[in-house]
Amino acid sequence: MDLFFVLSGFVIAYSYEDRLRRVMTWRRFMALRLIRLYPLYVVGLVLGTMALLGREAQLPERGIDWGLFAQAFVSAALMLPNWGTPAIVGPRWSLTYELVANAVYAAVIRRLSSAVLLVIAAVSGAALVALVRATGTVDAGWDADQAPVALARVSFSFFAGVLLFRIYDRQAGRLWLAMATAVAALLTTAAWLLIPWMQQRAELGLIFLVFPAVTLLCAYPDVRGRWASLCGLLGATSYALYVVHQPASLLYEAVLRRVLPGYEALAPFAGWSLAVLLVGGCWWLDRYYDRPVRRWLAARLDR
Repeated sequence: MDLFFVLSGFVIAYSYEDRLRRVMTWRRFMALRLIRLYPLYVVGLVLGTMALLGREAQLPERGIDWGLFAQAFVSAALMLPNWGTPAIVGPRWSLTYELVANAVYAAVIRRLSSAVLLVIAAVSGAALVALVRATGTVDAGWDADQAPVALARVSFSFFAGVLLFRIYDRQAGRLWLAMATAVAALLTTAAWLLIPWMQQRAELGLIFLVFPAVTLLCAYPDVRGRWASLCGLLGATSYALYVVHQPASLLYEAVLRRVLPGYEALAPFAGWSLAVLLVGGCWWLDRYYDRPVRRWLAARLDR
């Protein structure tokens, strides 16, 4: 997730920073972000709702708790944090905080100097270290009571991604990039080996050093030919795959358990078949559903 937040900060700055500074309003930017995220999110919401209802219906001693289901559905439909209800769309918590970071970024863009970005990264990074030392893990953020961890994670990584874009945009040079990557790798290795508490919380080394270095490293190569086609395919399906994989997996497993006796023996095959179906289905969703819907919505916005 933290790599996703870094990439998001880099890509959002790459796509929108100049326009936000000059002509684009905050309202239009947020409308475009919702147009980008929500159509595919609806697919995940539908699949997750089907999976949840099917799971609840298979509990004959209790049946469907419609009150709990309504709470789960409304919070999921509005992309709100999860208040102890079943997660209809598991990845939604990250999209919620992603939109929060987007909103803050667009609101303060004209005052967001590189020095301010460094301060945000330092403060949120320190907060994340304190929270991880208190809880023992960085793997949190999906429930409302874990909001401090989620906000610290997205604040550091997203705004670090914006700062990395500015470094990239100024053509810092391949020598600087190679040095930064080497230093990040060395510091991370040293932290894992020499600092006792970091050995148990190696995620922080990845968040603070490796993910930013890898993001900057991958921004420089000029990909062409077949590799460009492959990267285009992976990029086109990546968001669809992210937002539907969890509800689709639950629904697929539930259907297989229902129709195939001895499902457990077929579990490895089921996993591979699901992977193939997901990649193919997400390519189809991107090409024939998401892009047309987003074009239609963007045209309505322009009018």
